[in-house]
Amino acid sequence: SGRTAAAGPLAGLSDQEFEVLRLFGAGMTNHEAAAALNLSAKTIETHSLSIRRKLKLRSPAELIRTAVHLCSVERAQDGP
Repeated sequence: SGRTAAAGPLAGLSDQEFEVLRLFGAGMTNHEAAAALNLSAKTIETHSLSIRRKLKLRSPAELIRTAVHLCSVERAQDGP
């Protein structure tokens, strides 16, 4: 997944959950993430709920905000 050693709450995510979070941050929908990972949309939904539980996020909107923030931080670390 290209994931470096995550610290903090992200360390508790499985590799697949982390990848789903990253794809959401890149603007993908459940169906697009499912296609990208060759999984069912239901599996993506299950991962989404698990991510929300592990990160103590209260809503799907909060999950997306967290995912977008994660992606913006990754891009900033990668440089221009």
